[in-house]
Amino acid sequence: MALPSISSRPWRARAFHLTRDRRFLIKGVLIILGIFALLAAFVHVARTASAPPAMATAAEEDAQMFEEFHRLQLVADPQPDRFSTWIRQTAAILADTEPRHRPAFDPVALKLGEMELEPVVRKHASSADAFPLFSAYVRCLFATPDMDASAERELLIQAANQRPAVRHAGEFLGDFYYFAHQPRRPFPSICRSASMWMQGTLGAKPYSSHSRKMIWRHCTNWHRTPW
Repeated sequence: MALPSISSRPWRARAFHLTRDRRFLIKGVLIILGIFALLAAFVHVARTASAPPAMATAAEEDAQMFEEFHRLQLVADPQPDRFSTWIRQTAAILADTEPRHRPAFDPVALKLGEMELEPVVRKHASSADAFPLFSAYVRCLFATPDMDASAERELLIQAANQRPAVRHAGEFLGDFYYFAHQPRRPFPSICRSASMWMQGTLGAKPYSSHSRKMIWRHCTNWHRTPW
Protein backbone atom coordinates (compact mmCIF):
# COMPACT_ATOMS: atom_id res chain seq x y z
CA MET A 1 0.00 0.00 0.00
CA ALA A 2 1.45 3.41 -1.06
CA LEU A 3 2.06 6.05 1.57
CA PRO A 4 -0.09 9.21 1.38
CA SER A 5 1.53 12.31 -0.11
CA ILE A 6 3.20 14.81 2.22
CA SER A 7 0.60 17.46 1.56
CA SER A 8 -2.18 15.17 2.71
CA ARG A 9 -0.52 14.27 6.02
CA PRO A 10 -1.20 16.11 9.29
CA TRP A 11 1.09 19.13 9.83
CA ARG A 12 3.05 17.39 12.57
CA ALA A 13 3.79 14.51 10.30
CA ARG A 14 4.81 16.89 7.50
CA ALA A 15 7.09 18.80 9.87
CA PHE A 16 8.68 15.54 11.07
CA HIS A 17 9.25 14.47 7.48
CA LEU A 18 10.80 17.82 6.46
CA THR A 19 13.24 17.73 9.39
CA ARG A 20 14.53 14.47 7.91
CA ASP A 21 14.70 15.91 4.36
CA ARG A 22 18.34 16.84 3.75
CA ARG A 23 17.62 18.92 0.65
CA PHE A 24 15.00 20.96 2.52
CA LEU A 25 17.34 21.56 5.45
CA ILE A 26 20.19 22.73 3.20
CA LYS A 27 17.84 25.05 1.32
CA GLY A 28 16.53 26.48 4.58
CA VAL A 29 20.04 27.12 5.93
CA LEU A 30 21.07 28.86 2.71
CA ILE A 31 17.97 31.06 2.78
CA ILE A 32 18.62 32.07 6.40
CA LEU A 33 22.28 32.82 5.66
CA GLY A 34 21.28 34.87 2.62
CA ILE A 35 18.80 36.93 4.67
CA PHE A 36 21.40 37.65 7.36
CA ALA A 37 23.99 38.55 4.70
CA LEU A 38 21.58 41.06 3.15
CA LEU A 39 20.78 42.54 6.58
CA ALA A 40 24.49 42.86 7.40
CA ALA A 41 25.17 44.57 4.08
CA PHE A 42 22.28 46.98 4.63
CA VAL A 43 23.48 47.88 8.15
CA HIS A 44 27.04 48.41 6.87
CA VAL A 45 25.88 50.72 4.07
CA ALA A 46 23.64 52.67 6.45
CA ARG A 47 26.43 53.16 8.99
CA THR A 48 28.92 54.15 6.30
CA ALA A 49 26.52 56.71 4.85
CA SER A 50 25.74 58.26 8.24
CA ALA A 51 29.27 58.15 9.65
CA PRO A 52 31.04 61.52 10.02
CA PRO A 53 33.89 62.13 7.59
CA ALA A 54 37.29 61.03 8.76
CA MET A 55 39.29 63.81 10.37
CA ALA A 56 42.36 64.90 8.46
CA THR A 57 45.69 64.20 10.12
CA ALA A 58 47.95 67.03 11.22
CA ALA A 59 50.24 66.41 8.24
CA GLU A 60 47.30 66.52 5.83
CA GLU A 61 46.01 69.74 7.38
CA ASP A 62 49.45 71.34 7.09
CA ALA A 63 49.71 70.26 3.46
CA GLN A 64 46.27 71.68 2.67
CA MET A 65 47.18 74.94 4.44
CA PHE A 66 50.35 75.39 2.35
CA GLU A 67 48.67 74.34 -0.90
CA GLU A 68 45.86 76.89 -0.49
CA PHE A 69 48.37 79.60 0.41
CA HIS A 70 50.31 78.93 -2.78
CA ARG A 71 47.08 79.06 -4.78
CA LEU A 72 46.33 82.44 -3.22
CA GLN A 73 49.79 83.59 -4.25
CA LEU A 74 49.23 82.55 -7.86
CA VAL A 75 45.65 83.68 -8.40
CA ALA A 76 45.48 86.87 -10.43
CA ASP A 77 42.36 88.60 -9.13
CA PRO A 78 41.73 89.62 -5.51
CA GLN A 79 39.56 87.11 -3.66
CA PRO A 80 38.99 88.52 -0.17
CA ASP A 81 36.39 85.92 0.82
CA ARG A 82 38.63 83.03 -0.16
CA PHE A 83 41.59 84.65 1.62
CA SER A 84 39.64 85.28 4.84
CA THR A 85 38.44 81.66 4.73
CA TRP A 86 42.07 80.52 4.55
CA ILE A 87 43.00 82.76 7.49
CA ARG A 88 40.10 81.38 9.52
CA GLN A 89 40.92 77.74 8.73
CA THR A 90 44.63 78.25 9.39
CA ALA A 91 43.84 79.89 12.73
CA ALA A 92 41.76 76.84 13.67
CA ILE A 93 44.69 74.55 12.78
CA LEU A 94 47.10 76.67 14.84
CA ALA A 95 44.70 76.67 17.80
CA ASP A 96 44.77 72.85 17.85
CA THR A 97 48.57 72.68 17.50
CA GLU A 98 50.89 72.48 20.48
CA PRO A 99 52.89 75.72 20.88
CA ARG A 100 56.21 73.97 20.31
CA HIS A 101 54.99 72.62 16.98
CA ARG A 102 53.44 75.85 15.72
CA PRO A 103 55.25 77.75 12.97
CA ALA A 104 56.69 81.02 14.23
CA PHE A 105 54.58 84.08 13.54
CA ASP A 106 56.18 87.49 13.01
CA PRO A 107 53.44 90.14 13.42
CA VAL A 108 55.68 92.95 12.18
CA ALA A 109 56.79 91.31 8.95
CA LEU A 110 53.50 89.40 8.61
CA LYS A 111 55.28 86.09 8.23
CA LEU A 112 54.04 82.66 9.35
CA GLY A 113 56.85 80.14 9.25
CA GLU A 114 58.21 80.38 5.70
CA MET A 115 55.03 81.98 4.34
CA GLU A 116 55.35 85.64 3.44
CA LEU A 117 51.86 86.90 4.17
CA GLU A 118 52.24 90.63 3.50
CA PRO A 119 52.09 90.53 -0.34
CA VAL A 120 49.19 88.06 -0.24
CA VAL A 121 47.29 90.27 2.19
CA ARG A 122 47.80 93.28 -0.09
CA LYS A 123 46.62 91.30 -3.11
CA HIS A 124 43.43 89.96 -1.56
CA ALA A 125 42.34 92.90 0.57
CA SER A 126 38.99 94.10 -0.72
CA SER A 127 40.59 97.49 -1.48
CA ALA A 128 43.85 99.35 -0.91
CA ASP A 129 42.28 101.16 2.05
CA ALA A 130 41.25 97.82 3.56
CA PHE A 131 44.84 96.57 3.91
CA PRO A 132 45.15 97.75 7.57
CA LEU A 133 41.90 95.93 8.39
CA PHE A 134 43.03 92.69 6.73
CA SER A 135 46.51 92.84 8.26
CA ALA A 136 44.99 93.47 11.70
CA TYR A 137 42.72 90.45 11.15
CA VAL A 138 45.75 88.28 10.35
CA ARG A 139 47.68 89.53 13.39
CA CYS A 140 44.73 88.98 15.72
CA LEU A 141 44.03 85.42 14.59
CA PHE A 142 47.66 84.28 14.29
CA ALA A 143 48.95 85.95 17.46
CA THR A 144 50.31 83.70 20.16
CA PRO A 145 49.18 84.18 23.80
CA ASP A 146 52.36 86.12 24.63
CA MET A 147 51.76 88.70 21.87
CA ASP A 148 49.94 91.98 22.42
CA ALA A 149 47.26 92.37 19.74
CA SER A 150 45.26 95.05 21.54
CA ALA A 151 45.94 97.70 18.86
CA GLU A 152 44.77 95.38 16.10
CA ARG A 153 41.70 94.43 18.14
CA GLU A 154 40.80 98.10 18.58
CA LEU A 155 41.14 98.60 14.82
CA LEU A 156 38.70 95.74 14.20
CA ILE A 157 36.26 97.17 16.75
CA GLN A 158 36.40 100.63 15.21
CA ALA A 159 35.96 99.29 11.69
CA ALA A 160 33.03 97.09 12.77
CA ASN A 161 31.27 100.07 14.37
CA GLN A 162 32.01 102.50 11.56
CA ARG A 163 29.21 103.94 9.43
CA PRO A 164 28.94 103.43 6.53
CA ALA A 165 29.82 99.79 7.00
CA VAL A 166 33.31 98.51 6.28
CA ARG A 167 33.23 95.32 4.28
CA HIS A 168 34.24 92.19 6.27
CA ALA A 169 34.79 94.19 9.49
CA GLY A 170 31.92 92.59 11.41
CA GLU A 171 32.83 89.02 10.62
CA PHE A 172 36.54 89.72 11.27
CA LEU A 173 35.72 91.02 14.73
CA GLY A 174 33.40 88.06 15.29
CA ASP A 175 36.19 85.65 14.36
CA PHE A 176 38.56 87.40 16.76
CA TYR A 177 36.11 87.03 19.65
CA TYR A 178 35.46 83.41 18.73
CA PHE A 179 39.14 82.42 18.76
CA ALA A 180 39.65 84.47 21.94
CA HIS A 181 37.05 82.23 23.64
CA GLN A 182 34.74 85.08 24.57
CA PRO A 183 31.24 83.55 24.66
CA ARG A 184 28.46 85.34 22.78
CA ARG A 185 30.65 88.26 21.77
CA PRO A 186 30.95 87.22 18.07
CA PHE A 187 27.22 86.96 17.40
CA PRO A 188 26.34 90.70 17.49
CA SER A 189 29.24 91.55 15.18
CA ILE A 190 28.25 88.91 12.66
CA CYS A 191 24.59 89.91 12.84
CA ARG A 192 25.59 93.53 12.25
CA SER A 193 27.40 92.53 9.05
CA ALA A 194 24.41 90.53 7.85
CA SER A 195 21.94 93.31 8.65
CA MET A 196 24.08 95.87 6.83
CA TRP A 197 24.08 93.71 3.74
CA MET A 198 20.30 93.27 3.98
CA GLN A 199 19.92 97.05 4.19
CA GLY A 200 21.96 97.41 1.02
CA THR A 201 24.96 99.12 2.58
CA LEU A 202 27.34 96.40 1.39
CA GLY A 203 26.06 96.00 -2.13
CA ALA A 204 23.40 93.94 -3.85
CA LYS A 205 25.18 90.60 -3.44
CA PRO A 206 26.16 88.80 -0.23
CA TYR A 207 29.90 89.32 0.18
CA SER A 208 30.47 86.23 2.31
CA SER A 209 28.57 83.13 3.29
CA HIS A 210 30.51 82.96 6.57
CA SER A 211 28.24 85.40 8.41
CA ARG A 212 25.11 83.59 7.27
CA LYS A 213 26.56 80.21 8.30
CA MET A 214 27.50 81.49 11.75
CA ILE A 215 24.05 82.98 12.29
CA TRP A 216 22.44 79.69 11.28
CA ARG A 217 24.77 77.78 13.58
CA HIS A 218 23.92 80.06 16.50
CA CYS A 219 20.17 79.79 15.90
CA THR A 220 20.14 76.00 15.48
CA ASN A 221 22.69 75.11 18.19
CA TRP A 222 22.08 77.78 20.80
CA HIS A 223 21.66 75.15 23.51
CA ARG A 224 24.93 73.41 22.65
CA THR A 225 27.30 76.18 21.61
CA PRO A 226 28.05 79.55 23.25
CA TRP A 227 27.48 81.38 19.99
